[in-house]
Amino acid sequence: MKILKNKVYLIFVIVFIIVIVIALVGIFQLIIPSSSKNLYGNRLDGIENYVIANDKLSNTKDLLLQNTDALSVEYNIKGKIVNYIITLKQDADLVDAKALAAVIIKEFTVEQKSFYDFQVFFTTNEESEIFPIIGYKHVSSLDFVWTNN
Repeated sequence: MKILKNKVYLIFVIVFIIVIVIALVGIFQLIIPSSSKNLYGNRLDGIENYVIANDKLSNTKDLLLQNTDALSVEYNIKGKIVNYIITLKQDADLVDAKALAAVIIKEFTVEQKSFYDFQVFFTTNEESEIFPIIGYKHVSSLDFVWTNN
């Protein structure tokens, strides 16, 4: 009888340990997402058809720096969003700054503008009443929409 009690106890402990391990694996998968999944899901399907060459971004940067108000220009592409960060002189005018966004858009093809969103961040090195300001152009928009400052 004692041997039977020990077997039942041993089976109970083994089943309990298996249940705990399964529960821990399930909790682990919920807490820590799989890194093998694509960050953007299927939103970037077809991006290989609309590749933006690095020299195009560099040329756009050079065009922007030709403007006397622009001090520095940084750019990057994150998924389907092309970002430009433009540092302007302290006395830069808002209308002139918005014209720089038009310079950016002119450099891209119609196909690229129909696939990528564009963001332009205007800032200055010192505190300003006008800046920072952000412009955003969605693929379905014809022009930028600007934040209110």
